[in-house]
Parts: sequence; C-alpha cells; structure tokens
Amino acid sequence: MEQLPALDYVRGAALDCVRGAALAVLLVWILAAEFVKRRRLHQGGEHGAVVSAQRRGIPAHIAAFCSASITLSHIGFSVLWVWKKQAVSLGLVFESASWLLSTLLLLYYNCKREGSGVVASGWPAVLVSWWFFSFFFESLLVSLHFLRLFHSATAVDFASLPFCAIICLAVVVAMRISKANQKAELEQQPLLLPREEDGDDSSSDRFSSSGWWSRLTFRWLNPVFEKGHRVRLELEHIPPVPPSETAEQSYALLQETLHRQKPEPMPLRKAIICAVWTPLAGNAVFAGLNTVSSYMGPFLITYLVELLSDKNTDDKGHGRGYMLACLFFASKTVESLSQRQWYFGARRIGFQVRAALMVSIYKKSLLMKNSNTVAGEVVNFLDVDV
Repeated sequence: MEQLPALDYVRGAALDCVRGAALAVLLVWILAAEFVKRRRLHQGGEHGAVVSAQRRGIPAHIAAFCSASITLSHIGFSVLWVWKKQAVSLGLVFESASWLLSTLLLLYYNCKREGSGVVASGWPAVLVSWWFFSFFFESLLVSLHFLRLFHSATAVDFASLPFCAIICLAVVVAMRISKANQKAELEQQPLLLPREEDGDDSSSDRFSSSGWWSRLTFRWLNPVFEKGHRVRLELEHIPPVPPSETAEQSYALLQETLHRQKPEPMPLRKAIICAVWTPLAGNAVFAGLNTVSSYMGPFLITYLVELLSDKNTDDKGHGRGYMLACLFFASKTVESLSQRQWYFGARRIGFQVRAALMVSIYKKSLLMKNSNTVAGEVVNFLDVDV
C-alpha cells in the first residue's frame, strides 16, 4: 500500500514532463516558423499564401471558440487548484500556457489571414499538429482512466476532449472546403490557357505541393491510380522527382557538405550523415512510433483476456470492452501509418544518397584521363557498389 503514493507521484511527474516538453516544442516550432517566414520576406522570396476568412468560413469560428473555451477552462481549473490545495501544478501550468499560446496564434492568423507554412485547411501546420496531438493525448488519458490503469485524468481533461474533437473535425471540414474552392477556381480559369489532354498534370510535382494529410495517407498518388484505371500507364504519366531530390541537387548537397570543413574535406561517411540528418531524424521518429504502437497489442491483450474471462462483465457494463477495442484500432492505425512513412522515408534517403554517389563517381571518372580504370569497372561501381 505504501507503493501506491510513490507510483502516483511518478505518473504525475511523467505527465508534467510530457506537458512541459509539448510546450517547449510548440514554442520552438512557432519561433522557427516565424523566423523562416521573416527571412523569406527579407530575401524577397515567398510571400506566403493568403487565406481569406470566407474561405475557412464557419470552421474558423468554431475552432476559435473551442480553443478559447479550452484555454479558459484550463486557466480556471489552475486557479481553482491553487486556491483549494495551496499548491501549484506544473502540468496544469504547462498545458494552460500551451493552449493560451495556440489560441493567441490562432487569433493572429485569423486576423492577418496570411503566412507561410499553412496547410490546406488555411491554418499553420504547428496549430494543426498541436490540435491533433492534444486530441490524441486527452483521448489516451481518458481511455486509461476508464480502464482503471491510469487515474491522472482530471475534470479539465474530460471537459477538453469534446472541444478537441470538434476542432479536429473543423480542420477536416475546412480542408474539404479549401479543396472544393480550389477545384472551382481551376474550373473558372480562362479557356485560352494551354491545358494538356484529359487534364493530365503528370508533369507537375504533386508530392511537394501536397499537404500533410495527403503525404501521411499517400493521397497524392491517387491521380496516378485513376489514370492507370482508365488507360495503360506510360513513363510520362508518372510524376517527376521533387526538385530537391534530383541527382543534381543531391550531388550539390553532398559536395557542399564535404567542403564545409576546412582546410581538409570532411570524411565521406560523415558527410553523407550530415547531408541527410534532417530526414534521418524524421524517419527515426516514425520508427519509434511504429515500435511503440507495435507493443500496444501485446500490452492490451492481457486486459482483453481478463475482460473476456470475467463473469461479472454484464454488471460492470461494456464500456471497458469498447474502450479496449478503440485502443486496439488506434494503435494499429498508428502502426500502419508510421510503418509506411518509415519505409517510404528510408527509400527516399537511400535514393538521394545513391544518386549523389553515382554522380560523384561519374564526374570523377571523367577527370581520370590517364587512369587504367576501364569503362566496365566504372559501370560496376555505379550499378553494384553504389
């Protein structure tokens, strides 16, 4: 019995750490996005996508109302906690600060109606990511509370969950409205503009212009599948490689990384890692998510067996069984999506590195005029070794 207070303290400390880390990530992401936007404006580059309030419509007001309601509920609950228990809860302070920051950022973007890094819904990616993270986090806390595995969910968590769900639904609706408006704008273009046969835009880079939801679910490949359903696919129907991942750009990035260290060039292995460390870090996140979600099944199967073998299930109700089924579904969904993104990211990194090395070997072979290396050996280097 003496271990229960210590276990509750550890659980509470872990939740405070998660909420503090979420606040830190949110703050750093907002500052980095603002820095990048100001730098692009200073250099005269991209000016950001203008998104009107009419384009978002009612979902924008719903998101603002729900976000403000969650912020006020967290602040009010924090004040009530301090007044009753004469103590400060770091978790509530971190979460209140996070929601206050996100609400102020939402109001700022609704008033300004422009900015870089916006997604198809018209809001910046940092806001959309925070909303979905909060929804999944609150859902996990409430689910574990109902399963009697984790009793750290407070009243404000139960109150915030419906508002988070409404915000996520509003984001999905806004994305639908945005795509419908874009389609209507394309249909209203003048007929004198040159258009390809059957409206085929396979020469455009769909991957770079797609949103985060399209990349997560690979919806940017749907036009290719629809084209293949109608006619036999040819090489010109396949979308091109993004400009940042072509052989020329990969080679230029590798050479820039190699000669970054002076006076001697950086070792090749270290240069490759430094050149692709950003996608490597993102791929590691997906690998970690896949590993954690793959262990959720064996972890929950024990509680499922206990539930099925319990003879008093009818007396306790079926809520625990429904909650287990939802947790199973959520974990397998995360496992499937993270595994696809993990494998796809690994292939992209491999193709970039291989393209950069192939171009390096080819250009090096052109400079070796008096070498004894024959053309067959160079081809073997390119096809086999690389």
